[in-house]
Amino acid sequence: MEGIGIRDCRMILSSFPSTDESFVNDADIILLAGGDVERGWKVFKQVGLSDLIIKRYFEGAILIGVSAGAVQLGLYGLAEQEKSPNTLFDTFKLAPFIVGAHEDEQEWQNLKEMVEMLDSVTKAIGIPAGGGLIYYPDQSIEAIRRPLHEFSMQEGLINSSLLLPKQEQYSGFQADEE
Repeated sequence: MEGIGIRDCRMILSSFPSTDESFVNDADIILLAGGDVERGWKVFKQVGLSDLIIKRYFEGAILIGVSAGAVQLGLYGLAEQEKSPNTLFDTFKLAPFIVGAHEDEQEWQNLKEMVEMLDSVTKAIGIPAGGGLIYYPDQSIEAIRRPLHEFSMQEGLINSSLLLPKQEQYSGFQADEE
């Protein structure tokens, strides 16, 4: 955040003291960082931070999700179980689709599993490493730097497509890789 000139920043503690609550109440930008999607979500729910973040979003705060934080802005997370089938858990539901982050090397297996579990109820969007997604108030989506991977169920089969970034962003990224 300091790299873009935002200096009044702080990490919010999982104990969520009143000073952190006041800071979030006044924040114009809330950045949800990476880590363990399910573990982070449980902390948000336990301390009441999930409700406050939703409230701030509807009051106009900008939410930025990085990795697990991006996943939490979507409809569901995947609770991975060792000895039983994986299950879904609710997340913020501020974007009307499931979000996956940097699973491109696993060919989006978790996202595909989630789409199959919901059986055509919703779509999923995968954000590859180095890429980004902007979800606008008019519900339009913009891919940043790399193509987004979109998955949905159609007639019992997983359908996939790419959402490409604007040409100038995409071309610039390719040139960096060469």
